[in-house]
Amino acid sequence: MTPERAAEILAAYGANSARWPADEAADCAAFLALAPALDGERARAAVLDTALAAWAGAPVAPRDVDRAVAHALASTRPAPIFVRRAWRPVLGAALAASIGAAVYLSPPAPAPAPPPPPPQNPGARSNTDRLVVPAVFTPTPDEEEINRNGGGEGNVGGVS
Repeated sequence: MTPERAAEILAAYGANSARWPADEAADCAAFLALAPALDGERARAAVLDTALAAWAGAPVAPRDVDRAVAHALASTRPAPIFVRRAWRPVLGAALAASIGAAVYLSPPAPAPAPPPPPPQNPGARSNTDRLVVPAVFTPTPDEEEINRNGGGEGNVGGVS
């Protein structure tokens, strides 16, 4: 038996050990005898037991029962139809206003993350560079002739 379980039993079943669960009554009584810390819990449960016994034994007049039943029936009666129909536009407007406010006050969607930068390796060439570079920088026949004749630094356009 733990102090928590003993406190649960006192709160649920009261201070009278005759109302406690049969399989735990002996253990709880022995534990409460050894645990003075729970004397306050047992005293509160005893006060509640006394108040409930006094309430249960109080006579009830038939007119009080009739009044209680009439009050219960009156509180469960639906509102007249014209009242229910009158509230429909108000409820619709309130619903529309709340949805509009939620949309207006909601934070904007986060911007998509930028794509990662290309790798920074100056010596590497991509396949695109291999395809484009020969097409763009193909030497003309005059340039090939200069290269074949060993044209030097000062030899531009075949003029020495």
